[in-house]
Amino acid sequence: MYKDPTNKISSNRVSYLDFWYLETGCKIEKLFKVSAVVLLLVNLFSGQFDVLLVGSKVVGS
Repeated sequence: MYKDPTNKISSNRVSYLDFWYLETGCKIEKLFKVSAVVLLLVNLFSGQFDVLLVGSKVVGS
């Protein structure tokens, strides 16, 4: 059975793109999740530090 060579190339290209996305897309999603968690933690800690600073000023005065 004869197959069109361009069809084979395009299907290989698609599978390569799928593989590339699976390899890099998962890493990018993990990076986004990690950076979001880090930003959330930084915001929480900075908020707690602000509360501690205000609390120490109130207690100090």
